[in-house]
Amino acid sequence: GDGPRTLCARRRSSEGGTRLASMRPGTLVVLEPGGGLTASPTEGMVLWFGRNRPDVHICVGPDDPGVSRRHGTLEYSAGCWWVRTLGGRPVRVGGTQVLRKGDEPVPLADGRTSLLVEGEDPRDLHLVRVQVVGAAEPPRRRPSSGTVPVRCFRLDTIERLVMTVLAQR
Repeated sequence: GDGPRTLCARRRSSEGGTRLASMRPGTLVVLEPGGGLTASPTEGMVLWFGRNRPDVHICVGPDDPGVSRRHGTLEYSAGCWWVRTLGGRPVRVGGTQVLRKGDEPVPLADGRTSLLVEGEDPRDLHLVRVQVVGAAEPPRRRPSSGTVPVRCFRLDTIERLVMTVLAQR
């Protein structure tokens, strides 16, 4: 069927990952500590995430009362996967955008995105890793490949001061 399919955590770790190249563009791959799932890009498909395992597709923060039982959704609509937050605590999308209850849903771009669900203690963040399969996935790096170097920016004194002020906002 077109419903979400469970991924086996053992297969994923021992065989080096899900074969994205063979998946239909727009397929959503969700990885969680105990396994994961894939969902075809089907108009109206809704995947729930939250702490109540029996009522959600993606269990996140199962022992954290700050995470709602049904905290949010991933929904396929108008050719795109959208993240919506329904819980009382915010969700950080991609590490930059904060999504709160009542906000408009946010589209997921092709590629990997981290969703961080804030727990009862705001310092506790629960990770959900999602990937939207694009039309042409880049080749995977081999484990023996070298580390990608970090981009460094040389800042003068004034630029450092500006960055410090902006970071305190």
